[in-house]
Formats: sequence, C-alpha cells, structure tokens
Amino acid sequence: MFHQEARGKEQHHIRCHNAALDLELLWFNVFEAALEIFENTSGPIPYDVSAVICSCKQGRIYINRNPVAGEVHVPDGASASSAFLDFSET
Repeated sequence: MFHQEARGKEQHHIRCHNAALDLELLWFNVFEAALEIFENTSGPIPYDVSAVICSCKQGRIYINRNPVAGEVHVPDGASASSAFLDFSET
C-alpha cells in the first residue's frame, strides 16, 4: 500500500507498507521551491538535468515504526538542506 499526503509548506508525508515492511518518510517546514539545472556527466554523453527542488528544515525516516538515526543539516542563512523534496526531474 502507498499513501502520500501534502499539507502545503507545513508537511509532506509518504508511507509505503506491506506485511513485511513499513516505510515512512516525512518532511517538515518546506523552504521556497527552486529550479536547479546542472550538467550530468555520469554516462558517456553529458546532458543537462533540471529539477524542481524544495529544501526542508526537518525530515524523518521510520522503518517498521522505528526512527532511523540521523540529523538534517541546514547551513546558516541558506535555504539549502540535506532534507529535500525533488519534483519533476528531467
């Protein structure tokens, strides 16, 4: 089963579960969306990649209802974060 719920900039929640696994991802306090464009050189022919990215102040991961250890890093004065939502990558 897959469930996704968005509450504007306040929270984004995704949960996937079956009989063996329950995975829950949460993002909180979404910063402004930004269009990012960069060159991908991972293959034999370089190409441009664009993505709409929303950095978040907080994020949490749960596996089988147990929190995964870790912390979100948000640089001072920046709208960047190690917790982010990535939409529409092309």
